[in-house]
Amino acid sequence: MLIDILLLISLFSVALSLLFKWTKTIGIILSIINIIGLLFSIALAYKVTHGRPICSFDSTFYADSLSAFMTLVIELISALSSVFAVRYLVNELRMQKDLKVKISRYVVLTQLFIFAMLMAVLVSSVALMWIAIEATTIVTTFLVGFKSNRKALEASWKYITICSVGVGLAFIGTIFFYFAETHLNGHVVAANSISLDWVSLMHNAKGLNPQLIKFAFGLIVLGYGTKAGLAPLHSWLPDAHSQAPAPISALMSGVLISVSFYAILRFKAITDIALGRWFSQDLLLIVGLLSLFLATSLLISQKEVKRMLAYHSIEHMALIALGAAAGTQLAVAAVLLHILGHGLVKAILFLVTGEVAITEGTTEISKLKSLLNLRPILGGIFGMGMLALLGLPPFSLFISEFTMMKSEAAVGLGWVVAITLVLMAVIFAVVINHSRHILLKNNEGENSDSQLAAPSKRKLKTSKITSVSLIVGLVISAFIGIISVPLQGLLLSAAKVITG
Repeated sequence: MLIDILLLISLFSVALSLLFKWTKTIGIILSIINIIGLLFSIALAYKVTHGRPICSFDSTFYADSLSAFMTLVIELISALSSVFAVRYLVNELRMQKDLKVKISRYVVLTQLFIFAMLMAVLVSSVALMWIAIEATTIVTTFLVGFKSNRKALEASWKYITICSVGVGLAFIGTIFFYFAETHLNGHVVAANSISLDWVSLMHNAKGLNPQLIKFAFGLIVLGYGTKAGLAPLHSWLPDAHSQAPAPISALMSGVLISVSFYAILRFKAITDIALGRWFSQDLLLIVGLLSLFLATSLLISQKEVKRMLAYHSIEHMALIALGAAAGTQLAVAAVLLHILGHGLVKAILFLVTGEVAITEGTTEISKLKSLLNLRPILGGIFGMGMLALLGLPPFSLFISEFTMMKSEAAVGLGWVVAITLVLMAVIFAVVINHSRHILLKNNEGENSDSQLAAPSKRKLKTSKITSVSLIVGLVISAFIGIISVPLQGLLLSAAKVITG
């Protein structure tokens, strides 16, 4: 019943955005609906953690602890982004009065985007999950190109081209998993007796052909890893995230890439039963370390805030891949906590960047100076968000990163931890330098008094609801980092789905 309600709430949002042209009132109603969806996702997480997995529509939809956790992450980031989207779209209409039709289309696509992500984590069929993730690619292509300028259109074409290749590889990998299930233990099984769902694949995993599974899982990691922003097919991510509207960047970086990694985790559970953990471990270590090296090198030369945050997403997905490589229940629980913490903090930072673009008119690092003086609240949120993203206490990313590295060392991957720490130290220094420039550096030729007086000369001010929603997001991240007890049962239960 809870699965049905969650999907119906999301479909109602789609229908509402289709039936009515967007206004501020409609935007507020959609935000309330998304918050209601968040409440029901909490109820779903509680039910499956303290009971059994639940099914709906003749087992078409399926929710275990892992699905419920991902649903919670999706609904949380969607609610936060929808609140900010009201402010963002009002400003777009203020700038261009003729955008009403385009904005209404944007809202419909956004609600379809959220629905597709929910479908991806709530369907039991591997094939339906692939269709849902491919649907997110199609929908977000139009959202990335929303601004319709040259850079936005180039980013959207690059995004759909590279991600379609990735999702195509994942499709071939899925076919090989299907073929392996129809040839259990070397014997042909009737196709009509194969359901190709998670429960069936987990049950039959020991009888799957090892050579087929090696090839299939390699394609899965490469394919869904593309959508997750992992190397080598990661290059779409900084362009798409930098050109997409801020609420969409928040959803893409905060949720979409994690949904794609969710698919990898599901297939990893099957692969580990069929082959043992060594194969998935080696593969995830390769893509994780490669992604971390690339993110580190590319972050050094960034000159734009949204691109900096995008490359930071590659870094965190690399850390998640390395944590998943460890493969223990504690490591996977830490991976899931990192998915939640990263998604929340990164969404906040992209939304802050969107607000900075509205109030300051730019997101270029060289042009953003003394934000703490100009906009104390906005600058404070950005500064705290960057500290959270860098993994400093009391935020949840500190706990998840520490636990992942501890788990990696415990399974003999101390050398991976050493490399990770060195690269993270470089990233820390680079990002602190960029953040210091944005928050503290005064414009040349202007004294501090003129900087403090600047806000009074500016017409645009950050709305209270925007500030409050972003601060609440940071408080939640800190609360999870300090007191993770409310989530421990869900995290460990969800991790057990992967580790057995």
